[in-house]
Amino acid sequence: WVATNIDSTLPTDRGMAPGNGALVSAVRAAVSVDPVVVGKPHTPLYDLSVAVLGTSIERTLAIGDRLDTDIMGASAAGMDSLFVFGGVHRWSDVVGAQPTARPRYVATDLRSLHLAYAEPVQDLKDRSRWVCGEATAWVSAPGDLVVSATGTLNERLRAALTALWHAGDVGDGPIDARGGDGAALCDELDMAVTHGS
Repeated sequence: WVATNIDSTLPTDRGMAPGNGALVSAVRAAVSVDPVVVGKPHTPLYDLSVAVLGTSIERTLAIGDRLDTDIMGASAAGMDSLFVFGGVHRWSDVVGAQPTARPRYVATDLRSLHLAYAEPVQDLKDRSRWVCGEATAWVSAPGDLVVSATGTLNERLRAALTALWHAGDVGDGPIDARGGDGAALCDELDMAVTHGS
């Protein structure tokens, strides 16, 4: 038997609900046979999508709101991914993501597809700072996130996330996603996703 995906939960307008993975687990327990999983985080459906679209892996973008299935599946297929908020995984999850579960692109939601994508870059004068459009972010010596008030939410989000990932990758300890300006940024992100602003 075949499973299209193994997402354990899915977001609904009433909160989290059991996802396809919960049903797959029930059937697996009943038949004592593991399914062939063709979808996220496995690569067959990613490969099929590329073939059906007539594109290449390099010119195809996977979009998802789950790091452990959508984004890891794209990474396993060698495909760029866009993570959008509003699903199962939140700000703290994305900050704490291991490199294989990190998306290539990040946006508040699908409406961002209609906007030009500002890319975070390291400040050449101060390597601890990251600049994205009009926003800047860095992690202070005590480990707190500092984010400028300038720039769009997407720009501040991308600069902050890149600064936190960089600090976590080169530092010795865990990074607090809600430290410093992280809590306010997380709250603003939740508000924007919830209210569509």
